[in-house]
Amino acid sequence: MTAVPAAIIAGAAPPLRWRAIALPICASCALLLLYRGTVFAMADTWVHSETFAHGAVIAPICLWLVWRQRTSLAKLPCAPSYASLLILPLLGLIWMLAALVQVQVLAQYMVVAMLAGLVVVLFGWPCARALAFPLSYLLLAVPSGEVLIAPLIDFTASFVVAALQMTGVPVYREGSLLVLSNGSWTVAEACSGLRYLIATVALGALYAHLMYRCAGRRAAFMVISVVLPLLANGVRAYLIVMIGYWTDMRLATGVDHVIYGWLFFSLVLGTLFWIGMRWREDLPAPAAGPSAPPAPIPYGLGVVCIAISAVWPSAAAQLMVARPVRAAPAALALPGLPPPMAPQPVALHFSGADLALARTYSPSISLQVGVYLQPRADASVVANGGAQLAPAWKLITSGTRELALADGVLRVREELIATAGQRLLIWRWYRQSGVDTNSRLQVKLLQAAHMLARGRVDGAEIIVASAVGEQSDTAAAALRAFLVQAHPFISSGVDHASDN
Repeated sequence: MTAVPAAIIAGAAPPLRWRAIALPICASCALLLLYRGTVFAMADTWVHSETFAHGAVIAPICLWLVWRQRTSLAKLPCAPSYASLLILPLLGLIWMLAALVQVQVLAQYMVVAMLAGLVVVLFGWPCARALAFPLSYLLLAVPSGEVLIAPLIDFTASFVVAALQMTGVPVYREGSLLVLSNGSWTVAEACSGLRYLIATVALGALYAHLMYRCAGRRAAFMVISVVLPLLANGVRAYLIVMIGYWTDMRLATGVDHVIYGWLFFSLVLGTLFWIGMRWREDLPAPAAGPSAPPAPIPYGLGVVCIAISAVWPSAAAQLMVARPVRAAPAALALPGLPPPMAPQPVALHFSGADLALARTYSPSISLQVGVYLQPRADASVVANGGAQLAPAWKLITSGTRELALADGVLRVREELIATAGQRLLIWRWYRQSGVDTNSRLQVKLLQAAHMLARGRVDGAEIIVASAVGEQSDTAAAALRAFLVQAHPFISSGVDHASDN
């Protein structure tokens, strides 16, 4: 005859562990609902960008990693960390500032960090430390990394040039443009290797966590996961150039070179993981032992966490509503400048500017201005890097230049762009809240500071361009001479348009 536990006879329920699981799930769902604009923007990037499509599977992977540890987690003492409540308002404040000035990447990181903060507050640091990898891995869901495109392009171009020279193929390089005897190549954004790097780092981090216990082996594998895609992308680009060179530009010049690249990269990635298997370390079986006694479930603390998190979206909405949208003036006036000539076709285009101007002041000097009265989700002075090149134009080189003008020092971003039979030297800078700068970070800091102080948040991007002949120094001298005369009038014209 089988004994029946007294607890069942008495009608007592078994330990309700599901309630401890339901609390963070409900709190996380409430948090994601509060910040749904940021979450939807992140998901939209996953859907429409091949580079960041992996972000859609990061959250399910993290949930699976947590589920794997359910046995060991049950043995840990779980107790709320009330002192850690300070984490949430700090993260919320940073999110609000990022949202106000449309820094989507930072806002998305803050939402992910808040999810990790909920775990710390509700279950304490022992549980958070046990879940350190899944909580950290969740950060890879944020679509970020565009800042690496320029240095990756430069590295790939340098690698290809060095490889071509080592194999006896003559090549001339100007920035990202490589000229061979039977054709030319441009190392574009798609050739930078960013998508390879991101994919390898995401897979490599998961692989190292699952296969190794030693921190040294994990670190070594992660270093390889960063270095290998950089070298592999350089080899891929070199082989594509060589295929085009050997076939007199008949092969590897269209979509086929993308296919070659993915096949080559898949082979390299498979080889990496196959080699990594040789040094795998079997994880130890969970130690036997009693589960920790169920801790009181902090429902009230969960409500407090959500209440704190709800403050910041509401505050951001109030700050935006409190700032009325002003209508742009009919035109941008720049008195004091010479009469413009007939405008020439422009190589850059502003997206969503409240007011745009394009003028030509000599056969070789052109001026473009785009005014944004306030940051918006769909348009701001530094959205997507500012004014975008027309499809026919390619960026060759970029850098910075400092100019000593009569009204102060002006720092500009200098770029050399080219299309068939024509090259332009362009200088571009921003005028944000009455301050000239070539730093996108400073633009965002000025926007945030003036929004909080209820000051002016208008901004403009200003571009001057000159045709480049044999020597770029001549174009630079022409641009400098133009700005010596025109800069004060451009600044006052932009400020006056924003004050109306």
